[in-house]
Amino acid sequence: MTDISVLQTRLTEAEKALHALMTGKQVVTIGNEGDTVTYNQAGAAALRIYIRELKSGMGLPSRPSATRINF
Repeated sequence: MTDISVLQTRLTEAEKALHALMTGKQVVTIGNEGDTVTYNQAGAAALRIYIRELKSGMGLPSRPSATRINF
């Protein structure tokens, strides 16, 4: 199993990469244990999946919970 601090570092990198893509950067590269992965606008969905997997591995909710409004 991977150390939580390693997962946190990867999550931070992945979230920064997704932010860069969503704000106009054409290509982002993130590292993972000596390997690098390059994402472009078309790969944003794969990057979101990777972020959800990292959060799941850390025991964090991977999707924001819906806000329930009662009347």
